Amino acid sequence: MKKESQFQHDAFEQYFLLGAVRSLSKLHSLLTETAPPGKKAFSLRTLKEWSRVNDWQQRCIIRDAEVARKVEEKSTADLVSVKAKFLRQVQSVIDTAFESNGSPKIVCDRARDLKDLIDSALKLLGEAEQEPIAITFNVKKYSSDESNSGPQGKTRKRN
Repeated sequence: MKKESQFQHDAFEQYFLLGAVRSLSKLHSLLTETAPPGKKAFSLRTLKEWSRVNDWQQRCIIRDAEVARKVEEKSTADLVSVKAKFLRQVQSVIDTAFESNGSPKIVCDRARDLKDLIDSALKLLGEAEQEPIAITFNVKKYSSDESNSGPQGKTRKRN
């Protein structure tokens, strides 16, 4: 590749920015439409020569790959950040459900809700559940004469 002039470099940049619809004829149309009054755009033949001499096709392939890599890195970093945020939120909810010794702290109307929350945390950590987790909950049942006796503690095991 020989040294590009500023005109050639600017034309290449415009060509690259065309992205998925990139073609020399589209570049020529764009340059013709945006040429200052009284100025002619470079001919399609000139653009083809610049493209060949300065290897525009290969440069676009290399740059497209670099842009895709950077987008993937940014997307991955953003995804990790979002997952970490959700995991902190899920963990704080889970933490409110248990005493520091691990015993249940809250009355669970639906054990399935807590299990789903724990499953969500595991998925955010990339740990797909292999086998069902057995969780024991203290579910309080109320009888009709509870005004004097209070709730009756019953332990129920749910998978």
